[in-house]
Amino acid sequence: MKAGIFHNIFTAAAILAVGMATPGVALAQKGQTTLSFKEVLWDFGNIKEADGPVSHTFEFTNTGQNAIVIERVSVSCGCTTPEYSREPVLPGKKGKIKVTYDPSMRPGYFSKDIYVVSNNGKNNDKITVKGDVQGKPRSTEQDFPYLYGDGLRLGTLSANFRYVGQGSTAVQKIGYVNTSSKPVRLAFESDPSDRILSVESPGEICAGCRGEITLRITVPKGNTFGRLNYKVYPVVDGVKQKLAVSITAIATEDFSGARTGQESSATITPTYHNFGKVKKGDRPSHTFILENRGKSPLIVRSVIAQEGIAADLKAGTTVAPGKSVKVKCTLDTSGAAAGTFTRIVTVIFNDPSRPMREVRLAATIEAAR
Repeated sequence: MKAGIFHNIFTAAAILAVGMATPGVALAQKGQTTLSFKEVLWDFGNIKEADGPVSHTFEFTNTGQNAIVIERVSVSCGCTTPEYSREPVLPGKKGKIKVTYDPSMRPGYFSKDIYVVSNNGKNNDKITVKGDVQGKPRSTEQDFPYLYGDGLRLGTLSANFRYVGQGSTAVQKIGYVNTSSKPVRLAFESDPSDRILSVESPGEICAGCRGEITLRITVPKGNTFGRLNYKVYPVVDGVKQKLAVSITAIATEDFSGARTGQESSATITPTYHNFGKVKKGDRPSHTFILENRGKSPLIVRSVIAQEGIAADLKAGTTVAPGKSVKVKCTLDTSGAAAGTFTRIVTVIFNDPSRPMREVRLAATIEAAR
């Protein structure tokens, strides 16, 4: 009996010693190491923003045959904070992960996933917290923080439409309020001005009134691909304002008829390369691999390179399923200043899951002596 007790104590001590001395070494050499959580989802229910952060502690048991160490706990945003111990958890013993959610400036429903990595990356567990935040009462200035002219306020300075297919229209709205004691006239000027973006001008806005401005992006059928960037300037009582509203979108082909499971699938490896230190005027190159992992031909619709970078990939290039092509990108540092120099090539594909990819090249330009 005593011998068995001493044997168990010795075994536990040895496992702990290994875990503390060599945290990067796998602690589980035999059998399957598992984290068994008491619950994987915690619902905070209705909480108040004014009450501040809320926390819940997830408890787990090591149901494996060997000690286990939590190596990493990752979250999707800074609003969620995990706390956990890196001490080894022996077989049959319990561990805890405390998750705190900060509702500040986040009214409404939330659901946040927390990923727990252990056993040298072999175990990947997911736990989730969710709830509904009752926001604090907000002032007009908080809801509409951007002031234009005499009392006209807007709720945001940007609108991102993301992907918009050719032949389709996407709509977004921006809230406004007139906090002055008199009517104001509101119109807009767009740069560039074209038929793709339209902005609904409300005309005269009565004192104390509020409403919404309608933005429409309509991508014509044809050869319009890539980023669309606009600056929209409010014109208040005939005076063009200096502060613009930024409107962005990415024009793609129409994927409404795509067959699920039969699409093309683009992969570029790597998507970033740093040359390190180079001299001004050098033209270093790096080769990327573009692969089609889908079931239909992958077609390059557009290639847009920033000034200072060139790519030998051309629009119209087709990659058969399961095949790949090499893409050579070259930095031109002749116009670069000393310091970090980064340039981007943007590629648009007929891949409905992710039509746009970016490749980055970077270098550190040495200062002239």
